[in-house]
Amino acid sequence: PAKPAPPAHRPMGELRALSPAQRRTYEFLIAERDLVHELCVVAEELYTAPDPAAQLAARLCELPLPAVSYLPTCRSSDTFERIVRLPAEEAVVFVTQARSSVLLYAEVLRSKSGRS
Repeated sequence: PAKPAPPAHRPMGELRALSPAQRRTYEFLIAERDLVHELCVVAEELYTAPDPAAQLAARLCELPLPAVSYLPTCRSSDTFERIVRLPAEEAVVFVTQARSSVLLYAEVLRSKSGRS
């Protein structure tokens, strides 16, 4: 099956109007969104895979992490935890009649200042 396309980016003209700080923030958020999208695509593809557990490890090894990615499920006041690796050998896939879900761990580096 065809892989779903990631959500569209803003038109280039709109990006030129952003300040450098706004552009960096925009690029960071797009990278975070795309990472979550890719993880969802992996889970969806495993639903119909003949050997989901074996394919999960392979797919996670292929998954490119953005240069700077953080756990997206935290409050803005939380200390940032930079994702450095998604250990494929620790991931588990659960396939039910309705969907497949992936439980994975993220190896992170915590910033001492809370921001990095």
